[in-house]
Parts: sequence; structure tokens; C-alpha cells
Amino acid sequence: MPDSLPIEIQPHELHQLLESSEPIDLIDCREPHEFEICRIGQARLHPTSQIQQWLPGFTCEPDRPLVVYCHHGIRSFHVVAALRSSGFPHARSLSGGIDAWSQEIDPEVPLY
Repeated sequence: MPDSLPIEIQPHELHQLLESSEPIDLIDCREPHEFEICRIGQARLHPTSQIQQWLPGFTCEPDRPLVVYCHHGIRSFHVVAALRSSGFPHARSLSGGIDAWSQEIDPEVPLY
């Protein structure tokens, strides 16, 4: 994995990762009620509002891609900045969030 990954990943790039056999850590940083509406694949919920509780103990596989998403890409951008500052330099935010995912990749994911 390159040392200086861009902070954002485009929906089509994430789709390619998910379609490949490469393992990926996918984090949904929305709130639980949003997570119940829709989600991408096997994402794990780590709400931005609770980042001070979960970030100190956060772990993931160091060699796996780490992608964080929210509704429109704003919260996930901030979460990725915090993750990168905490020793996860490979963390990336889904540009446009799950909204862009629904519009560009999977129209079965409801817009809200």
C-alpha cells in the first residue's frame, strides 16, 4: 500500500476493492438510526459522536485498506483525519458518503 494515500476514495474505487478478494476494514461513522436505514456491505458502526470513546481502543489490520463513510462525506473526512493522527495512515474517507454510493454504485441503497 502506498505511503501517502489520498485522504479520500471515490465510490468506484471502493466498489473495486469490495469486489476484489482483498480484505477491507469498512467503518460507518453515522449514527445508529442512520445505520438502520442502510449500510454498505459488512461495515462496522463507529459513530462520530462517540469517537472519544472508541478511538483510543480502535484496532484494524495494518495491511488492510481502511475506509470510513458517513452520509455525505463530511463526518468521515474528520474521522479519517483523527484516525490518521492516531497512527492509521492508510485510513480513507468515502467521497460523497453513502449518498454518492447509492447514486453511483448501488441504487438499492436508499437515499435519505
